[in-house]
Amino acid sequence: MRYGYKKIFWGVFIATFSINLGMLQILPAFVGWMVVASGISVLQENSVTSDYERPKTISFILIGVSLIGSLITLFQGAQVNLPVALLFYPLIVMAIELLLFHRLLEAAVQDFSAIDDNETAKLYTSKDRTFIILMGITLGMVTLSIFLNLQSVGFFAAIIAVVTRIYLLTTINSLSKEVWENPYETEDPDDDIEHSVI
Repeated sequence: MRYGYKKIFWGVFIATFSINLGMLQILPAFVGWMVVASGISVLQENSVTSDYERPKTISFILIGVSLIGSLITLFQGAQVNLPVALLFYPLIVMAIELLLFHRLLEAAVQDFSAIDDNETAKLYTSKDRTFIILMGITLGMVTLSIFLNLQSVGFFAAIIAVVTRIYLLTTINSLSKEVWENPYETEDPDDDIEHSVI
């Protein structure tokens, strides 16, 4: 489980801080979401209690939407006047992200409940609620910024979005450090001492 959450952490990191070389994106956001989907697959293999099928499906949708966004950005170039439909693109991406990580945290809570770690389950239920509230505020402010064309609201929405993403990264990082008492869990290849010696 730890290895899966580590992959998800780095996937979100890549999706957030995608590297650009001029107009060319070296690591576009969809690459990060592919890493996230790979991490969810690891969780799905190692969990015997929770259903990770929904988060995995949502991650595939996010890969597709991000890929389309990257292609549109590439072909639009530095064009200032974007089509009206593209103004709602950030809202769509954020809504899918909200759904993805809510489902992911929900599955983590089910896993902790299954091993009778109720304190940790309560902790991540609380973290899930906080994430939903932060994303809800961000979505609301971005919507206001788009419809009312208020740059000041957009500025504060960007700040809250950064805070939300940092909160999400710290939550996923803490999940990767939790004790997962699952007898069916396969080991992280990097932690396999026997094979690393050979």
